[in-house]
Amino acid sequence: MSSGRQTQCSDSGRRSYWRALGVIKSVVVVVDIDGPAVSRGGGGGGETSTDRKRHSFSADHPLRSAALALHRPGAHVDRANWKKDAELAMPGVVQVEEGRRGADARMRMLLTLAENTYYDSLHVAFVVLCVQESVWVFVPTCYTLNLVAHSSVISLSASVHCLTIVLSVYFSLIGVALVVTLVLAQKFGLQRHQPVFLWPYVIVKAIRVAITTIGALFLALMTGGQQLHLLAYCCIEIVVGVLAIDVAWRTMAFLRKIQRRRERIIVGSELSKIYSRKGARY
Repeated sequence: MSSGRQTQCSDSGRRSYWRALGVIKSVVVVVDIDGPAVSRGGGGGGETSTDRKRHSFSADHPLRSAALALHRPGAHVDRANWKKDAELAMPGVVQVEEGRRGADARMRMLLTLAENTYYDSLHVAFVVLCVQESVWVFVPTCYTLNLVAHSSVISLSASVHCLTIVLSVYFSLIGVALVVTLVLAQKFGLQRHQPVFLWPYVIVKAIRVAITTIGALFLALMTGGQQLHLLAYCCIEIVVGVLAIDVAWRTMAFLRKIQRRRERIIVGSELSKIYSRKGARY
């Protein structure tokens, strides 16, 4: 009988203390008022109080008396005193827990501020990228269309005329593709923090850089370095294209980092709710 009563008191103390910690949303210890560790859940498979830190209290401890009074018939729970009882039960633990939460909140605020600053820098870089792409899209397109018009008016060879048409079509198609992918990257990728929408721009830009590099090498071999202005244009476009790909790649890495951090915050919030609900049961 004494052991059964002792077990009942121990379980009562555990439930009281878990309710106290549930009010302040903190799950830190399992309280064992007196007696040996008793398994919760039955069958030997449940969690015992020895799995966590235990505290033994004397018979006149306020938390013990509050725990015993809680389970009397018609007992009223004054939740305003649970935090006080918890502080009496574990001096300093509640303050340390609240201080840790305050430090975590300040750290999250600093991380958010740093992320916002870096995000603003990437936004400015993307604005510069859009202005640069507008130049690299329209200037070659207008130049090749002008060549097509001149080749139609002036009697040139059929091979030159076909080459100008192919170049104009290529620059027109690649220009439209770059504009569309830039809109996707700006509206959906950067503003909504979805890095998958930056992949089309990276792919199209890489294709253009590769074709420009092959064209520059072919032009240098065929002309023997006589068309220096075209070679200089190709080299500048290759360098700028590589820089644009690097900016887009860094932006994707930053957006993936934001997504992972948000997932960790969501998972941590859900686990905190689960632990709070578990603590309210005991």
